[in-house]
Amino acid sequence: MKTVNKALFTNGDMETTLISQPFNVAQVYIYAVQCEWTGTPLGTIEVQASCDPEGNVHSDGGPFPTTWTVVGGSSDPVSGPGSYLRNVIGIGYNWIRVVFTPTTPGSNAGALNGRINLKGF
Repeated sequence: MKTVNKALFTNGDMETTLISQPFNVAQVYIYAVQCEWTGTPLGTIEVQASCDPEGNVHSDGGPFPTTWTVVGGSSDPVSGPGSYLRNVIGIGYNWIRVVFTPTTPGSNAGALNGRINLKGF
């Protein structure tokens, strides 16, 4: 089984909306998302998924899913320092990304760090 571990965020500014790069999970059986943050951020963190075809690409060749939906049960409130962990098995969608949305952009500073671990074929 192939395993890939990648950074989602490195010291992301939580006064702004943060969106990770999309990850193709079409051949992935299980993934885990882990994030932690410092400071006094207020907002929501969630995993979003897309069933857009794998062939959707930017003109530069990068992935470009356009339809995103929150993965059920993945949305958590953020208030002060904390962490987030999601482990998902048996994936049917093609893409995922992680999104942090501040309650009030420009206030409540914090730094977001996170990684994703993908296991598949």
